[in-house]
Amino acid sequence: MKNRISANAKFVVVLASWCSDSRREVSFFFKIFDAIDFDQSRVSVIAVGKDFYAGDNDVAQYQIDKVPTIICFHYGYEAGRIIESPKISLEKDLVDFTKRKGKN
Repeated sequence: MKNRISANAKFVVVLASWCSDSRREVSFFFKIFDAIDFDQSRVSVIAVGKDFYAGDNDVAQYQIDKVPTIICFHYGYEAGRIIESPKISLEKDLVDFTKRKGKN
């Protein structure tokens, strides 16, 4: 997987500590990225409360309805997102997102 995640990919992870899906999926996300030595500076993490408010961080721009939401940006455009849980697997979904050029 190390060579399959594009160097042009950036990720935004919106999570909540009270959410069991967040605890499970975000933990897996970082285990995968640690294993492939992914540049963590390309990952932004935003923690929200039950009201989906994140203090100084503006999550409204990401249109978050459920957590966790992992958004992949590729070449500056949103290429895909995982909402609550992956469609196939976390690894496969993330690799598939970075194959896309993204859309505005």
